[in-house]
Amino acid sequence: MDSIEQKAIEDARAICERHKEEWANDPVLSKKQILKRSDLLHVLNGSYIARRFFGKSTCWFSQKLNNHIKNGKPVDFTPEEMEILCNALETIGLELQRLADDMR
Repeated sequence: MDSIEQKAIEDARAICERHKEEWANDPVLSKKQILKRSDLLHVLNGSYIARRFFGKSTCWFSQKLNNHIKNGKPVDFTPEEMEILCNALETIGLELQRLADDMR
């Protein structure tokens, strides 16, 4: 991981920490709201998020995101995984903002 990527992750974690209480019950951060934002799902690469932020396969990420049934139970993100997903989305957002700023 290069220093720019590390800085973006640190920035995202700081933002999430500052807003943790405010965002705790925010429906925008819930998985159900992510699924409703199909326009964003067309832009985001689940395979990339799974590998980069979770070290997992695309299949694993898809199963969690779509509540697939595994061993007779729907799989879901743990609270820790939801925090990682929040950080991932924040990191990607910051990186895209920096890219846009650099292009101006």
